Amino acid sequence: MSQNNTIQSVISTHKEKYDYLTKLILVGGSGTGKTSILQQFLSSSFTKRSQTIGVQFYSKIIQINDTVLKLQIWDTAGQERFRSMTRSYYRGSAGVLLVFDISNKNSLYELKDYIQDIQELTNNASIVIVGNKLDIYENIDPTQRVTDEDVEEVMDRIENAEYMRVSALTGENIFKAFYILSSSILTKVELGLIDPEVDSYGIQYGDLPYENQLNTIDTQQISDGYVNTRFGLTNVIKRKTTTLSLVERSGRKTTTIQPRCSC
Repeated sequence: MSQNNTIQSVISTHKEKYDYLTKLILVGGSGTGKTSILQQFLSSSFTKRSQTIGVQFYSKIIQINDTVLKLQIWDTAGQERFRSMTRSYYRGSAGVLLVFDISNKNSLYELKDYIQDIQELTNNASIVIVGNKLDIYENIDPTQRVTDEDVEEVMDRIENAEYMRVSALTGENIFKAFYILSSSILTKVELGLIDPEVDSYGIQYGDLPYENQLNTIDTQQISDGYVNTRFGLTNVIKRKTTTLSLVERSGRKTTTIQPRCSC
């Protein structure tokens, strides 16, 4: 893999800038491992955690080729009683990670309702479907094991979605899932399919400095052939904006969202 087609693992620590700020959201049923997947991506560690209540918010800066991208990642609760609240956070999302448990077919079928919400509330969002718990796949009861055919039935409802199996426990394919999702968003910008100057697309131009050293995707975890042939990314045209904020708009009222943040 050439240096120009890599995800940088370290960037200098001070007064750097990111080219884009984009909003991602993790959705799926309760107990599918959304929070564990996110923690593996953020810190390369696995921690058994209690169920998310409402919505939690995190951020991470990555670099794809020559483009520095700040991800604002929203982790939503999967319990039905939080459904109406979490739906409000779908708006303004550029990318969605749809999570199910490959040992539980019902968790896959539940995605149909989430897909409907995504289609209604987002504007051309990129979607990656991930089947979690790959580490136990061979030991799953065959009657409950989710097959590729099962997933294809659900994917028929979505245009241009990607699918992969991951393990929040071992970290397998976790970085790749976020890379593919982020790359898809940048490709849409490059092709003019989404506009960073339109809030509803969930991506904005950025020129704000960040303070912390990047701790991003290990290039060895990404397949050279897969990345280059599937996306063929080139440099994205960069412009600047004076402010960066994620807001929820309802009619003429604009309310700044202030979620829990672990940046």
